[in-house]
Amino acid sequence: MSVKYPKTLIKKLCEDICINVSPTLKTADDYGIPIKTLEKWITAFNKDNHCFDSDDNPNDFKSLTPIQFKQLYTNSYIQSCLVF
Repeated sequence: MSVKYPKTLIKKLCEDICINVSPTLKTADDYGIPIKTLEKWITAFNKDNHCFDSDDNPNDFKSLTPIQFKQLYTNSYIQSCLVF
């Protein structure tokens, strides 16, 4: 199953881990993201920290806590909008 995550969320998580030194495993667990996926994002971010810059919706997941993200993600409306 393939899930398309918003670039703003990816960038936020990579910045938290690479710049703010948040624990990778805890971040993956908190947001319900597979660790391998998160590791791939971190590798790309370390090579080019602008790789996840985007023109996505500016309100897109920027200020959500891990709990809020999980609650939003489990909402059936949001699941129907995600690309699988």
